[in-house]
Parts: sequence; structure tokens; C-alpha cells
Amino acid sequence: PIMALLIVIFILFSLLNIINLMFMNNIENRKQYGILKSMGFTNGYICRKNLFKILLLSFFSIILALVLHFTLSGKLFFAMISIDGLVNSTPLIIKMLGTVLGMIILITLIFCIPLRKIKPIELMEE
Repeated sequence: PIMALLIVIFILFSLLNIINLMFMNNIENRKQYGILKSMGFTNGYICRKNLFKILLLSFFSIILALVLHFTLSGKLFFAMISIDGLVNSTPLIIKMLGTVLGMIILITLIFCIPLRKIKPIELMEE
């Protein structure tokens, strides 16, 4: 139960960090989105571009996390408890990764909604 609580807290903290990063990304790239819109790109294109960028970074992060998990977690578990008893449940790991990746996609799509309100003329006036 304690480990499950720690995992849930870590996942929630990570999702909060992702929300903050997406919010800051939208603020920083507001002018770029306005320029793309003035060049004729649609909201869908800009949203797909953001989604592809976030998914690419997420897949690289997942691969790195899995490599670190399978190489170091057993050694760290043994160093802390002196028992070589760490069990890796592949279905559980896949479910967790799928859930987190789904949440990242959902957060990215939610943060694509304000892109429709960006007007190139307003950004030129700024």
C-alpha cells in the first residue's frame, strides 16, 4: 500500500509538471503560432505538430526510463534491503506506461484548445 501511494503521488507530481511545461510552452510559442496562422497553417496542423513533438519526447523518455529501471532498480533494491527480491511485472509496467502516455496526450490536446483564439493581427499589434 505504501509503494502504491508513492507511485500515485509521483505520477500526479509528474503530470502537474507536464501541465506546467505545456502551459509555459504555449505562452512562449504564442507569437510563433500567430506567424504560422498568418502563413495559412490551420489550428489542426499546429496541434498535430505539438502533439508529435510531445509524443516524440515522451517515447524517448519512456525508453530511457525503462532502460534505467531494468538496469538499476534491482541493484538499488538490493542495496537498500539486502534482499534480491525485486519482481518486475511486465503487464503492470505496460499498463502504467500506457496510462501516463494517455494522460500526456490528453493534456496536450487540452492545451491545443486555446490555439484557436490566437489571432495574427493581435500579435502584430503587440
